[in-house]
Amino acid sequence: MPWIAFRHLPDDDIRAIVAYLKNGVRPVTNRVPDSEGPPDFWASEYTPDKIGTWPAPPFPTARERVPR
Repeated sequence: MPWIAFRHLPDDDIRAIVAYLKNGVRPVTNRVPDSEGPPDFWASEYTPDKIGTWPAPPFPTARERVPR
């Protein structure tokens, strides 16, 4: 899941995604194969230096102005 890309989505877009997942997609039975790498081979990519801090700072919309 590209959850990092969702951090600046407007609330209406997130609600639309949730509604689609709850109502528009049928469940699938799928066996996911085991990973070939160690369990933490990807963890070094999700550091605050690379993805930012949590909670995410507010992202100004088109109607907002950045205070000076």
